[in-house]
Amino acid sequence: GQRDADRFLVDPECDIAVATMAQLLLQQGKVTDALKYFQQAAELSRTEGEIVNALSYAEATRTQLEVQEKYPQLQSRLQGMGGQFGAMR
Repeated sequence: GQRDADRFLVDPECDIAVATMAQLLLQQGKVTDALKYFQQAAELSRTEGEIVNALSYAEATRTQLEVQEKYPQLQSRLQGMGGQFGAMR
């Protein structure tokens, strides 16, 4: 079947759309997909602040993935915290 992310019409050149999609995926616990979008958002960033912000989210998301792999029993708690990163802008 088609992946959830593919159902959304996200302009891959629009940094706001990409960053928003990353946030939504993270809140849904789709950490691997969220990481891809955070990395893409960093590549699309136009200012130093946007780059730092996007890379910070990407690194936090990458860390979350590592913790999930090492401590699978914490996964449900981490998913509940996904929304606490807040909006990128």
